[in-house]
Amino acid sequence: MSRSPFATPAGTRARARARAALIAIAAATTTPLIAAPIAYLSGASTQTSSSATLPTIPALPGVTGFERTFIQGFGASSTQVNGAERAASSASLQTGALRVSTSFSGDGSAGGLTSATAFIGDSYAFSGPGGQPFTWSGQTVTFNLAVTGSQSASIPAQVGPQQPYFDFSIVALMIYQPGTLQDSPVPFCNDPGQGITNVVASYFWSIGGNTSHPCGGSFLGNLSGSVDQTLSASFTPTGDFAWALGIRAINASAGQLPGPVSWNYDFGNTLRYSFVAPAGVSVTTASGVPPGGVAAVPEPGTLALLGLGVLALGASRRRRTD
Repeated sequence: MSRSPFATPAGTRARARARAALIAIAAATTTPLIAAPIAYLSGASTQTSSSATLPTIPALPGVTGFERTFIQGFGASSTQVNGAERAASSASLQTGALRVSTSFSGDGSAGGLTSATAFIGDSYAFSGPGGQPFTWSGQTVTFNLAVTGSQSASIPAQVGPQQPYFDFSIVALMIYQPGTLQDSPVPFCNDPGQGITNVVASYFWSIGGNTSHPCGGSFLGNLSGSVDQTLSASFTPTGDFAWALGIRAINASAGQLPGPVSWNYDFGNTLRYSFVAPAGVSVTTASGVPPGGVAAVPEPGTLALLGLGVLALGASRRRRTD
């Protein structure tokens, strides 16, 4: 009677190697092979509550930037429902799309808060003819942001000193020095007093009734009602850079209002970006996703381990045949 190849010492070792490779492939989906610096990212977060106290901007989480509490990745999503408060968000670096939606409806007796944030970011390196690093000399690059969705709010008139409603909703695009995506939060503005000096440029558009600029400046525009716009931001780089793009809807109402209150911010259609570089310039992205997004791209660590697993399985099959 012939023996199975796996019954031999060599067969046992081949089977162990194949099993270890498959375990490594499964682990790679959640554990990075090497703890490399964050060079691209996507994030999504939501929050809902029935608090009757309006928040203040200094006390808001992530008021100085987008909170980065995760390893780098290509997509993220989040949803929360708390009675009448609903919030959902998603971000995809692969497709270049961001989506947020919040809603609330009540009789005014109880307050409510909804928050939804989605953002993506990447790092760009530029080369000219022959693959040499590109020398910038006044050329500009442009981000185009296609925004579609809707915004509405019905708030009772203010009675007395109490503010009935709070809105801190924005579209934000930040340009950074390379390496900034490693920071948490990923900053909106420079703040030398806090040691933040790596923001090259920031662009903000308000949504709805928000009048609070994150950096104390003026908004480039407002998105209210039915929205179908293309926003543009152009600047002149001096070298390679990183960037982050996000949309955030934060809304809250106080309690004990004299009438019904409701809001609906639905940018669930899309906020999608495209990027325009100077003619003849090649762009290399840290994520491997071309500017503007493409179809799904395997994580580099997962792809490498998958190849190792296939090789190990092939070797075990060859041994079985022999």
